[in-house]
Amino acid sequence: SAATAGAEVGFVRGHSAPQVGVQIIADNPVPDDAVDPRSGWQRCPNNDAVTSDCVSIPLVWRPTYTPTADDVGHYLRWYAYYQNADGEWTRQVTPYTTGVVASQ
Repeated sequence: SAATAGAEVGFVRGHSAPQVGVQIIADNPVPDDAVDPRSGWQRCPNNDAVTSDCVSIPLVWRPTYTPTADDVGHYLRWYAYYQNADGEWTRQVTPYTTGVVASQ
């Protein structure tokens, strides 16, 4: 299932200097009528929004996230994509990368 790149939409609030214990919020760019929407947060070693070195943070699918000690020294990014009515992956929203997560 191949996804095509989409336009950058939305933003992450609290993204420039995230800290452990302080919630960050991403706009959820998935439309209400999307089929099989998928989204989540990933931990990245750098701020390259297209890197494949990012790792999904388990069990975190909501657009709000509170960084933990595991996130310190990493960048975080929000991603979202979905299928069209025919079941084809039609759009991938360009992920947003935060600044480096700092400890409290």
